[in-house]
Parts: sequence; structure tokens; C-alpha cells
Amino acid sequence: MGTLLGLVIVAVLLLPSPWQLDAQRDAPALVIAIIFFQFTTELFMMRHCGLAMVSFTPVILLVTQLAAHADPYVLLSERGVETLVGAIVGIIVLIISGHDGHERHAISRGEGHPLSSGSYQTEAQLPGGDMSRSAGSVGTPQGGAQTPSVAPDENDSDRTESAGS
Repeated sequence: MGTLLGLVIVAVLLLPSPWQLDAQRDAPALVIAIIFFQFTTELFMMRHCGLAMVSFTPVILLVTQLAAHADPYVLLSERGVETLVGAIVGIIVLIISGHDGHERHAISRGEGHPLSSGSYQTEAQLPGGDMSRSAGSVGTPQGGAQTPSVAPDENDSDRTESAGS
């Protein structure tokens, strides 16, 4: 919805009207409009993405108009068709996949994810782990002795002998 409202704003600025801005003749005014819309995009992006799109769509289309002058009717109609096709494809994928959007919210609350639900506390309790080990002995055999993670190097034995003498 935000993109479609943004298209209306661009139509008011670029299509023939009392407020029409020509990319070649009114470049400074277009730059000021781009700066304004970019500011409002940044202002609203974290709070309300749909509202930010009302400002972001004019930024994209006005910058495009400055970079390569195009027929405003073609620019607006292509963007409108692309937006509608994208929305329809998104809805179809949502219907086919069977997602209702609740999974995302459940995970953000810490539900439905094994690592955030508290069901796995230690490495020893992970699937395939030895449940007889306590949390303090994670990484050690049941006897508690540390096993070397790397085979000793022959230089290590020289250092041990020299340290002992």
C-alpha cells in the first residue's frame, strides 16, 4: 500500500500538472524533493515500514528520473505493475506454503525454538550427548580427567624434560 501511495506522490510531481518537475529544467528542485523523501524514509523505517515506503518509492523513481530521463507514464506504470505482480506472487507463495505468519512471532517470543526454550541447557544434554555428565564436566569424560584435544608434539616432550631438570 505504501508503494502505491508513493506512486501517487511521484505522479503529482512528474506528470503534467501545476507542480510538474522536469528532470532537465528543475534538477535542483528534484534534488531537494529527493533529500526530503530520503529523510522521511529514514525517519519512519524503524517504526513503520509501510509508511516509509510512501517516501522511499519517490526517492527511487526521482533518482531514476534524474539519472536517465524517462517518460513518467512508463516509469509509473512499470513500477505499479511490478508492485502488483510482486504482491500477488507473495500472496500465492504464502497460501501454497501454508504459513499463517504466527511462526515468526512465536520464535521472536522464544517459543518453538529448542535453544531459546530452555530445553537444552548444556552441551551434555544435546542430542547424542552423555546425559550422565553434569554441567560442570562438559567436555570431560565421566572420570573428570581432561583428554588432550591435540596429539602431543615431539617437541612437547623435550620441553617437559627440560622443565623437570
